[in-house]
Amino acid sequence: MAGDYSDLTFQDTILRQYGDAESLQKMIELEWQSISINAFIDDFYEKIWNINTANSYGLDIWGKIIDLSRVMPYKLEGVFFGFKEAEVPMTTTTTDPQPWSTYPFYSKKYGNNEGTVVLSDDLYRKALMMKAFHNITDMTIPSINSSLMSLFGSSGNAWVSREGANAIAYRFDFTPSTQELALIQNSSILPVPPGALVSYIVEAY
Repeated sequence: MAGDYSDLTFQDTILRQYGDAESLQKMIELEWQSISINAFIDDFYEKIWNINTANSYGLDIWGKIIDLSRVMPYKLEGVFFGFKEAEVPMTTTTTDPQPWSTYPFYSKKYGNNEGTVVLSDDLYRKALMMKAFHNITDMTIPSINSSLMSLFGSSGNAWVSREGANAIAYRFDFTPSTQELALIQNSSILPVPPGALVSYIVEAY
């Protein structure tokens, strides 16, 4: 907000030897009022520099800095469990029914479709901060869980579970939107411990 981050006044720019030059200071004050950058500094900080308050343009600048585009591809596909009556071939594919409690119910939302989405400002802001999280995280499950809830908490619960010595699973108890699915499928968004095998599981619809 204006005034919070730009306390610079014209007196701060005057050498001490001119401290008593009233006429000179008056001229400088008038000039300062016409060219003061205080409002610019406040706007720059609020709309660009501070990622928590940055507008669309500011977020796009941050995206270029950390190499994360607002436009992301997604692919609506998955594996689903079926009923006993369903014919299950010897070798299953991603569209064949799978065992009970192994995969979610089929949803038309997860047909074999793909496309691109443009992230909203709110989700893009969270995605940028999640990517920055990669640089400071210790890759422990509590840390990753905290970041997941920051990113997806408004939609439902998201957490990571250990699936073996070198495997983890990202789990979601909500149906991801196409924007959220793009984030999940973007390899630079969700942190992955070095050498770990990662899977993504939607627990409920």
